[in-house]
Amino acid sequence: MTTARPTQIDVLLRRAQPGKTSSVQAHIRRGRRIATLIEKRWGVREPYQWRVKHLQWVLKAGIAELAQSSQYDYWRTACVLAAALGRWPAWEPHLRG
Repeated sequence: MTTARPTQIDVLLRRAQPGKTSSVQAHIRRGRRIATLIEKRWGVREPYQWRVKHLQWVLKAGIAELAQSSQYDYWRTACVLAAALGRWPAWEPHLRG
């Protein structure tokens, strides 16, 4: 049995979010969905090419059908991704609403 090659999202979140395996895996699942939504909507495949508008769109429109508690979890993952990409200081005001 072969394992899938880790995506950039996996690597970024594992490095940036130490902690329990289950917590890290939950961030990775949400991060993969964020990446998929951004790729489908904007055609941007690499996280290092993301702009704050991409994450804003995901948080406002891409996950609008989810419960508020789930939306909050996605917001936390988006914040971790922004920090992992080294863009948290510039993006923080835009992601905080």
